[in-house]
Amino acid sequence: MSIWRNARAREDLLRIVSRVRRRWRLKLLLRGLALTLAGALLTFLISASTLEALRFQPEAILALRVVLWLVIGFFMVRSVFWPLIRRVSDERVALYLEENEPSLKSQVMTAVESARDGKLEDSQLLREVVRQAARQCRRIDYGKRIEERAIRRSAVVLGGLALAAVLLLSFGPGFLRHGMNALFFPVRTAESVNPYSVALTPGDTVISRYSDLMVRAVPHGFASDDVVLYTRMEGETGYTALPMIEDGAGGYEGLLLNVAEETTYYVEANGVRSGTFTLGVADLPAVDRLEMVYHFPSYTGLAPRRFEYGGDVAALAGTRVELTVTSTIPVPSARLVMDPGDTIQMEAGPEGTFLASFTVREDGFYGVKFPALGGVWVAGAPDYRIDVLHDQGPSISFRRPGRDIQVSSIEEVFIEARADDDLGVSEILLVYNVNGGPSDTLRIHSSGGEPLPEVTAGHTFFMEDYELEVGDLVAYHGIARDNAPVPGEALTDIYFLQVRPYRRDYRENEGGGGGGG
Repeated sequence: MSIWRNARAREDLLRIVSRVRRRWRLKLLLRGLALTLAGALLTFLISASTLEALRFQPEAILALRVVLWLVIGFFMVRSVFWPLIRRVSDERVALYLEENEPSLKSQVMTAVESARDGKLEDSQLLREVVRQAARQCRRIDYGKRIEERAIRRSAVVLGGLALAAVLLLSFGPGFLRHGMNALFFPVRTAESVNPYSVALTPGDTVISRYSDLMVRAVPHGFASDDVVLYTRMEGETGYTALPMIEDGAGGYEGLLLNVAEETTYYVEANGVRSGTFTLGVADLPAVDRLEMVYHFPSYTGLAPRRFEYGGDVAALAGTRVELTVTSTIPVPSARLVMDPGDTIQMEAGPEGTFLASFTVREDGFYGVKFPALGGVWVAGAPDYRIDVLHDQGPSISFRRPGRDIQVSSIEEVFIEARADDDLGVSEILLVYNVNGGPSDTLRIHSSGGEPLPEVTAGHTFFMEDYELEVGDLVAYHGIARDNAPVPGEALTDIYFLQVRPYRRDYRENEGGGGGGG
């Protein structure tokens, strides 16, 4: 029975020591994780801010990835792995327990040493010491109070840091989320995780020698008002900067003129650089001359208009545009490529020219292509713009009298109106009424032939025809219509002719007319 009690006391003591050791290591684990998370979070914030300043350049991403993971590895080894894998003897745990619980009075230390050396069977005193140490440990709840405050504090710090990290990534600046994507996933390429980029077209290509090329750049992930195209021709040592202009569709355009040699080019915007591309040149066919003839819609009454050196088109919807293209070198055929991708095969014309036509429907582009070696079609020139012009509508005003006036009931009043329109004035109407009665309409101009862009027309009111009295009002206004399929209309303000009494001198002259007989 005594042997059984001794063994049980020894097992209780070792179990108590093991429990204290586990709680001690739990404290070290939580503290180590908190230190690791704090170091990683601080390093991440500094790294993400640096990447944002450097616009997520691939070299910076790779370097800061190494820095971040080195910091995380250092803290994990120093603060987590090493404290956990380090062997802690029972004697040291007992000493740690007694240092934090003075009431034990070295009983645990003595009991552990005795149990380890196998002296319990030889000494009744030592057996009693072990049992007393076990009872004391149970009294202090196996040392839970020793580590409880430290464990709780480390857990609170760890949870607070985790919550702060989640809030920063969820509600903080966007570059933090981009930075997390770039730094914490080392298997992803630096180019694929860059949120900022500049797409450049046409990229690597070949054009005809001495021809022009339109380069278009589109920033992604950021806005910029400083977009620069850098070019370096073969044989040159440095790059030449060319500012690009907005194209109205979220991109920027730059035109390379008269490219004679192979050229390397790239675009930079707010520190973000595109890839570098090569523009090759060859003796390919190109547009040498492009003539255009506008055939305006019939309702305009406008005669065809010819442009000997054409390109961009700006015309009314419905205008048919005839093109005559001459190539720099003889080619067997040519074609037009419209903005939606439609292709129009051009017909062969006299003296090596090619003919085609299209009707203006909407804004867009068109290009001319020629066949080259190997059956490849090459652009003969940068794409040309198509801009649809819209009818502005007519305007009309009264030049005479142009204001409210007073007249006599027998006076003759001349009204003169002036109207203009970009497509031509179709008609001018004069609308009037007497004392608010029914309105009458007079057509004072109607285009009988080719519509005129500017028209002046008039009408005379014979006041005595309306049997007016003093105080009566004649209200009038003008209407102008243009020559569009759906006529645009413009109106003047309303003006008044008010009947006034005869002047006094007129009445006197009328009454004394017979005195000279």
